[in-house]
Amino acid sequence: HAARGRSGFDGSVDVLVCTLERANSVVNKLLAEQKLEELGCVVVDEVHFLSDSSRGVLLEAMLSKLRFVHRRATSAAASSRPSRHAGGDARRCGPQVVAMSATLGNPEQLAGWLGATLYVSTYRPVPLKQYLVQKARRPPLAVGAKRHASPPAYEVFRYEPSSAPPRDQPAHLPPDLRLEDSLSAVTHKAPGVPPSLAAACVDSVRRGFEVLVFCGTKLLTQKVARGLAAALGATHIGVPANVREHRQILMDSLDRFSPHAAVLDETLPHGV
Repeated sequence: HAARGRSGFDGSVDVLVCTLERANSVVNKLLAEQKLEELGCVVVDEVHFLSDSSRGVLLEAMLSKLRFVHRRATSAAASSRPSRHAGGDARRCGPQVVAMSATLGNPEQLAGWLGATLYVSTYRPVPLKQYLVQKARRPPLAVGAKRHASPPAYEVFRYEPSSAPPRDQPAHLPPDLRLEDSLSAVTHKAPGVPPSLAAACVDSVRRGFEVLVFCGTKLLTQKVARGLAAALGATHIGVPANVREHRQILMDSLDRFSPHAAVLDETLPHGV
């Protein structure tokens, strides 16, 4: 939405997909034009950002405006008692808000504030397994002995939130999930990336898996992407010719539509 410079619904679109900041701008424009009640539905993903110190106030303000318009429209509809033969257009009561989160700690409280119906699902199409990556512990040195300088090795431990073991008693881990010792040599080639993260990502890619890394900010995302690309480039992992061709096609397309994507120019050749 933002790439096309639109400030709202201009008659040629029915659905807008945008950032929180752009969505708030669209809501303000519709509110100023007294057209917000024509908006059918607003889907807010990651609604737990309400507690974020920087963006939370903007999300709260936008939801408050939507909630106010919904209540006003509902009250007006109740007082006028419109007939039902018009097809029951949901927009008569203002926009419906669908708020979603996978990590919200107080869903009942949020549902009460929004006047919403709470729906909770624990279904996962793929079982979630959690692991911890940390430096391998070295045995204590004998008195007077010297430790030879070498890159640290990393170990992976299974993490069970309901029965997490003490730090000095790591859970049993199947041997095929231990990181290779050779990975330690490439972690220093990932500037700005925690060595354990770099080792885990490189190991996963070597095994043929895809990796998704979550970062808290855009700048941190760029920093980690550059570091992981450098680490993957240093490992010389074989890439099939058709994959290299697809990456080049993607880079050419990005150059045409987004010529300022300097970070992608560095990372995409390495699959990041």
